[in-house]
Amino acid sequence: MSELSNYLSSLNKDGWSLRRIAAEAKKHGHAIDHTTVRKYINGEHGVPSAKVLAALADAFSVDVNTLRELSNLGPTGEPFELGPEAAALTGPQRDAIRHLVRVFLDTNQHHHTTTETPRPQQADYDLAAHEAPNQGAKMRDALDAEQETPEKFYDGDEPA
Repeated sequence: MSELSNYLSSLNKDGWSLRRIAAEAKKHGHAIDHTTVRKYINGEHGVPSAKVLAALADAFSVDVNTLRELSNLGPTGEPFELGPEAAALTGPQRDAIRHLVRVFLDTNQHHHTTTETPRPQQADYDLAAHEAPNQGAKMRDALDAEQETPEKFYDGDEPA
């Protein structure tokens, strides 16, 4: 089981049922199902979502950052708000900003899955300089030559 699941199990000192835990979260305005609670308590969850962690934190009356740290996610900060000048943004611009925020959040959640960019080796440079027959270049040259050939002049008197 994950550290998060062990911690959540230890918080359930009163032996609440999974439905009771979900009901406690719903009292705080969260939409969480007892099957989701089961996955987190039993260690069958994937990468935890911020919504589920917030729901479980409220259900057990603990700080959400404790759950985030146990999930290897960074702590939450203050809510991010754009300045008043953002009111001038158009609908598509606002959608683009929302999308960008989702990309950043996804990157933050999966920071442990990123790998270092591979560095080229000397053999990679040798292969790049290799002169092999290139069919694409031959086709491109043939098409270029065909388009550069002047057409016969047609003055309209003779049939084409």
